[in-house]
Amino acid sequence: SLIAADTEAGSGYGSAIAIDGETIVSGAPLHDHGATDTGSTYVFGFPPVVDFITQIVNGDLLIDHQTVSDSNLSMTISGGQLIVSVVDNLITAPVGGTQIDAQTIAVSLSMLTGSTVYLTGGAGTEQVTLDTSLAAAGLRIDYDGDDGSGEDSIILSGSADSLSSWMGGSQSGWVRLNEFDLDFLFYSHQDRMIWDVATAHLDLNYDNDTQTIDFNADASGGFQVISGSGPELRVFQIPSTTLNLNSGAGLDYVNINSVGQDATADLIITETRGDDWVEFGNSLDLGSGDLELHVNRATFGENVTTTGNVHVEAASIFTDSTTPLNTGGGNIYFESTGLNLGEIITTGDVWIDASASIIDNNGSSNNITAARAVILSGSSTNSMETQVGYLEVATVGFVQVQNTGDLVIGDAGDLTGIYARDSTIYVNTTGSLD
Repeated sequence: SLIAADTEAGSGYGSAIAIDGETIVSGAPLHDHGATDTGSTYVFGFPPVVDFITQIVNGDLLIDHQTVSDSNLSMTISGGQLIVSVVDNLITAPVGGTQIDAQTIAVSLSMLTGSTVYLTGGAGTEQVTLDTSLAAAGLRIDYDGDDGSGEDSIILSGSADSLSSWMGGSQSGWVRLNEFDLDFLFYSHQDRMIWDVATAHLDLNYDNDTQTIDFNADASGGFQVISGSGPELRVFQIPSTTLNLNSGAGLDYVNINSVGQDATADLIITETRGDDWVEFGNSLDLGSGDLELHVNRATFGENVTTTGNVHVEAASIFTDSTTPLNTGGGNIYFESTGLNLGEIITTGDVWIDASASIIDNNGSSNNITAARAVILSGSSTNSMETQVGYLEVATVGFVQVQNTGDLVIGDAGDLTGIYARDSTIYVNTTGSLD
């Protein structure tokens, strides 16, 4: 209702109305303004709708998105102040803060003795951009994106020695930088996380739900991770040293289709319970870092390549039957109960420990190309074809090795040659045999 301060009965107030944008004009043609029936005109303007209101409580900054509008909010540190900006929205400064303009406020860090910024989102689509300078200033962010119909996302930019995260149910989780004792970011009801952070170490942890976790290529040159419980994750800058994944205690299926272009980080995948399945996609380049797996089952697709070392501990290991796993000069270490062996190629060394058996799954094609090979096994099915210079074998059951080229028995590892406990080891080579 729009009520004029000096209306009078019979003035005709509201008999003529005009609206232009946020301005309303109402006429009162019979209003006695200075004389009888001289008439009056009343002009009203809508007050601006403030999307974000802020206040400081016990040294913490509270930011509340009180409308259903879409929003784009960012926070950064400049000159000892927290700068909060919005795009196409309005924000008001708290008492003691500075209103730079209708879309930007500044709060002195000295006022934020509680060190936490609480951000409550609205029902619309929201984007929140945070900079790692906030953590360096000792601030912590607690962001509830609301469970409305909009899609919410967090963009984290800047740099850090390490970035560790946990993702769980209700699209919630936390982010820790530089192994700080306190977590930098708590979040809930988030649909997407975008990390554009230069870091050496990236640590991804998921909750204990049974889920599928997919690593795929991203248009940025990085990679994206989609899981059954946490928000979608896009990583723009690939870590330089380590990429660690712990998928939790549930029965998880991890599909690695990309770890980003020109990756240099070591990829380490561990599990809490021991039931996870990890599958590497076809034509996958793992880069120059090492690969380390501690899972229940590991499967390598066609033409998987790397120049780093490969260390796999799993109950079952499968390599492709038609195309090789090629590690360049990286060493290969397989420890399993059962190994389904296609072809593995390296100019380095191979160590295989298959306590039950090795299954040759590529027929008469070559299985192992390496400088040195150590084979520990219960037994093998069919003949294993090799092209190695040095060989050591220890088995319980029957094993047959067909080698191409000159071969030296011994000097391959900790063994002294060949040991057969209950059966026979048969070795044949096309070259000389020492």
